[in-house]
Formats: sequence, structure tokens, C-alpha cells
Amino acid sequence: MKSRFVFQTVLVVLLSIWSSPRDVRGIGRTDSLTLQVFFEDDPVSYAVSAYEKDRTLYVSIEEFADVLGFTHVANPQSQKTILRIGVHSIKVSPFNPFVMIDDGTVQMALSVSEERGRLFVPALLFLDALGNCFPFHFELQQDGRILKLSKIRYNIVDFEAETKGNGVILRLHTNKPFSLSDIATSINQGWLHITLFGGTLDTVKMASEGIPGVFKRLVSFQFERSAQISFQFGREIVDKKVSVEEGVVVVSVWTSDKLQDSAVWLPKDAKTRWLIDTIVIDPGHGGRDPGTSGLSGVMEKDVNLDIALRLKSLLEKRLPQTKILMTRKSDVFIGLKDRSHFANVNGGKLFISIHANANEDRRVRGFSSYLLGVGKTQEAIEVAQKENSVVKYEEKPEAYEEYQDFDYILNAIAQSSYLKESMDFATMVNESLRRYARIPDQGVHQQSIWVLVGASMPRVLVETAFLSNAHEERLLKTRTFQQSVAEALCESIEKFKTRYEKEIE
Repeated sequence: MKSRFVFQTVLVVLLSIWSSPRDVRGIGRTDSLTLQVFFEDDPVSYAVSAYEKDRTLYVSIEEFADVLGFTHVANPQSQKTILRIGVHSIKVSPFNPFVMIDDGTVQMALSVSEERGRLFVPALLFLDALGNCFPFHFELQQDGRILKLSKIRYNIVDFEAETKGNGVILRLHTNKPFSLSDIATSINQGWLHITLFGGTLDTVKMASEGIPGVFKRLVSFQFERSAQISFQFGREIVDKKVSVEEGVVVVSVWTSDKLQDSAVWLPKDAKTRWLIDTIVIDPGHGGRDPGTSGLSGVMEKDVNLDIALRLKSLLEKRLPQTKILMTRKSDVFIGLKDRSHFANVNGGKLFISIHANANEDRRVRGFSSYLLGVGKTQEAIEVAQKENSVVKYEEKPEAYEEYQDFDYILNAIAQSSYLKESMDFATMVNESLRRYARIPDQGVHQQSIWVLVGASMPRVLVETAFLSNAHEERLLKTRTFQQSVAEALCESIEKFKTRYEKEIE
């Protein structure tokens, strides 16, 4: 009887311990803590309610938002708390590891918790999830429960807009020198997008509902290696031009307002923009970079140069008023960035890079064309890997680290004003090669091929045939086949030039 009483007493005590509020919140939790927040150049610290669980520091999201000056609203029905950081909307929910940022979602390793009707977030995971939305550099010392915040040093500091006739002059003030090759612009459905590679900006500050009579809206985005500023105009954008001054990037925008005579209002070079007066031929590989090679020892760099020289000779005869340039005329090494830079500084209007293909399956045959984009087939991915691997021959291969960033390539594609033109040119190339080369057509593909990233003009990479295939290696060695390929490329260039110059007549 006594032992039964003792058992019941012990059971009651255990149940009492098990059901206590402290243990419902989790074993290993430390209550009644605070996170001390320090701002740069401010000697005063600010306390935010916190607790620790399993060596993770959780903080009150409401108090955290109040200290940083972010607005926040709790929705009892949806059980969500919404923060506003500049133009960004951040939503968190109890017992949920997902943070909704604008239209996207980021998953944390731990969930948001709820304590007495308040939401607590895992501090470090939450700050990491905010990414570029968070307008401070931060250093979190979890053991000491100290958060140090400092201002991000931006190199795009401000902008101004000025109306001129039927256009607008936008001035982006910078404290870093930007060159024209660092700047990409594009126009899409009334939006002007300006991307500065290496740029940093305050997305909270660089946002506006617009300036009446100038533009309707301004939004900005900070990417890992670039910054984008987008202006929405309430009227058609006819043309734009970029120039660089000391500490200022100037973008002149011509709109359709009051446009009576395009000859009067368009910039001087607008009518000649689509004159294909300079063509750049890029023989792939060269020097210490041999490219691929065939079973009999034929090297790609030699075949590419032979075809390129034949193409140059044909174009000079058929297009005597057009400047024909080559990135290399002999067996020398040229870096990938140097090739596109050469095309840009020489005013290139069309860029064609000539290569020969290879495949582990030696039965694979045919030609193909590539433009800058995201690869959708395994074959396209393999071609990109082959062509991009030549950076190992560069003196500073680390200069291409940003090219390996998927977001960087996506941004380069998005800012390209020549995607349609490049697709048209690639299609013309394949149509001509089908008639002249008489080998299988492997199609037109998109892929992140690095030699195409920097060229500010329609650009295509052509894989003329497979050196890994015994039959096509024999063809590539012959003058007859090399001349046929050159004739096909020449014909496609002439067609492209004729079609696009008609648009400015």
C-alpha cells in the first residue's frame, strides 16, 4: 500500500515537471536575456528581449524592428508579422522556418517561435535570410549577446533627373570611377534598366514613386556583384545614350513626347547605330591554348584561324565599305575578356567567334551556334564547360570568378539589348551552313559562354564541326571544307547586315 502511494506521488511530480511552461518551450532554454544592439558612432546600446535555446539566440522581432526603425504589423488572423524595410516586405509566421521576402521565400534552418503572443526569430539565421534587404553590415556575438551594426559604404550615392526637350537626363552620382564597359542598359515596356557592375547602393534610399513629368517610378536592386536601377516612364522610350564623367554616370533618354521630326530629336548617332560598319571575327583559342584536338593531331586553334582568315578575305571583297577586324591574326593567346573588350573599343557592330567542337562520343557530328543564355540541354552545358575552361591558361583566372555566379550571368542576359538580334544572326548562320557544309545541323542553343558575356553587340559562337569525329576531322583539315564554312558565314553576315540596315532607311 505504501509503495503504491509512493509510486503515485512520483508520477504526479513527473507529470507536473513535464507539463511546466518552461519545458514546453524546450529543454536547454535560458529566459530573460537581452541582445545589446550597438550602432556605429552611437555610444548608447539598445536592448532587445531574447532567449537562448540549444545554443541559438532568439530575439523578439517586434522589438528588433523598433530599435532599427522598421515598421511592423501583426496580423492575428493569419498569424503573420510583416516588416517593411524600405521597399521590401518581410513576412514571418510562428513555427515556420520560411521567411517571405517580397515575392520570394528563404528557408532558415530553425523555425520562428511564439512566446506569450510575441514572435521570436533565430537572430543569426534571420539576419542571413534578409541578405541585401538589410541595410547594415552586422557582427553578431552570440555568446556575449551583442549585435554591432555599421553603415554600408555605397559607391552609388544619389541621382538627379532633368527634363530636356522631349527627353530626360539622368545623373547617377558615384564615389567610384565606372567605365562604359561596367555599365549595361536596356529598355523593356517603358522601363529603363541601368546596371553597374561592381556597384553598391542603398535600395531603401534609391526608391521613389517618381517625379511628376519625368518618370513614374524608381526601383533598385542590389545583387552580389552589381547594382541595378530601373526607371519607369509613362511614355515610349525612343533611345538612350550613356556617358561617363568624373563621379557621374550620365544617361540621356529620348522619349516619344513632342517627337515631330526624329532627325531633330534623336541623338546624332541613332540613325547609324544599326549600320553594320564594323565586324569582329574571333578565331577561338590560340597560343598556349590549343583548344580541342583530333585523333590525327589537328589542333582547333589552327583550324579556327584558317577559317577566320578566309572569312575576313571574303568579307573585305564583298563588303568593301565595312571594317573587318580580327581578335588575333596569328597563333597568339588572347584572354576571353580581352576578346570582347577588343570588339567594344573598336566599335564592333557584330561579333562572331569561330570554334570546332568535341564530344566523348566520337560518333557525334555536325555544326551548331550559340548565343548568351541559360543552357537547356546537356550538350549545350558541355560546350560551355569546354569553351569556358580555357581560363586556366589566363594569367589571372580569378578574374572570372564572377562569371561562375548564376545570378551574374542571368543579369548579363537580362541587360542584353541584343538577344533577339543574336538569335536572328545564329539562325541565319545555321541556315547557310546547312547548304554549304553538308553535315548535320545540331541547332541554335543558349548557354553561358564567357567569351560572349562582355560584347555590347549581337554576338554568336559557331562550332563548325567535331574534331573528335574522324570524318569531320578530315574535313576540317581540307581547304575545300574550310572555304565552304567561310562562304556560309560570309553569306549569313551579309544577310544580317542587309536585314537590319533596312530598319534605319
